[in-house]
Amino acid sequence: MQVKGKAFTSALEYTDKKYGCEKVKLFFTHFPAFEEIKNYNDLNWYSIDMYLKFSESLDKYFGFGDASLLVEIGEYSAKKAFESSHRLFKDLSMQCALSNAQSVFLSYYSAGIAEIKYLRDNKITFSVKNLPVSPYLGKTIHGWIKHAVKSIKANDTNVVELEPKTCLCYSIEWTNLAG
Repeated sequence: MQVKGKAFTSALEYTDKKYGCEKVKLFFTHFPAFEEIKNYNDLNWYSIDMYLKFSESLDKYFGFGDASLLVEIGEYSAKKAFESSHRLFKDLSMQCALSNAQSVFLSYYSAGIAEIKYLRDNKITFSVKNLPVSPYLGKTIHGWIKHAVKSIKANDTNVVELEPKTCLCYSIEWTNLAG
């Protein structure tokens, strides 16, 4: 199982913008095992285990250890992605965007399978299978989904992370916009 380098580089870019270059340098001083991450390429694939350890360490060093920082990193990563390749999702209906969720997901996680179950016309459960059930990965994906739905043609969107059992699960509910 692997994760794209852009997941690492987006996390570093966000922490640099929020906390400053000096604090990021201190992070690598405290966690020298992650030094190689500075050289990661956005387009290459890297170990998901390294990503989970890196995310946990980032959260403990810069955040409160509750993974809330990772939601922010996920939102930032989605914002960066939507500025470029995923801008094609802008102003799509939620249903159209959801039909493309699998291809977007595979652009970040090599083994992730997105499964969508409609509960109503405007409410789904979104499950991510074949990835580790990790609170660090779960929060990052939660943030990514939160920002992604902002670009979609829907209103009053609510994303809730559900208690993971065998996969990462989210509930997404929205109000459809006319037209």
